[in-house]
Amino acid sequence: MKLTSMGLSPELLEASKTVLQNSKEYEDFFQSALKKFGVTSPAEFKSDEEKKKFFDYIDKNYKGKNEEEVAEGECASDKKKKQY
Repeated sequence: MKLTSMGLSPELLEASKTVLQNSKEYEDFFQSALKKFGVTSPAEFKSDEEKKKFFDYIDKNYKGKNEEEVAEGECASDKKKKQY
């Protein structure tokens, strides 16, 4: 069964494809980072410090599409609020 036969709009179909593509890119990056750190799962890290280094690496190096920098303590939607 095709998704279009379910009555989904072309815009929703395109958005779904984008989400799936971004998920695949993130999964590939995550798996390559695991390999770089010599493990197959974050559960294999022997200490919280090693696990923190791994996730800090992920946070620093993965840049998703349409990702924007937000200062700590600030919500991304705060930037979009209009001043009245």
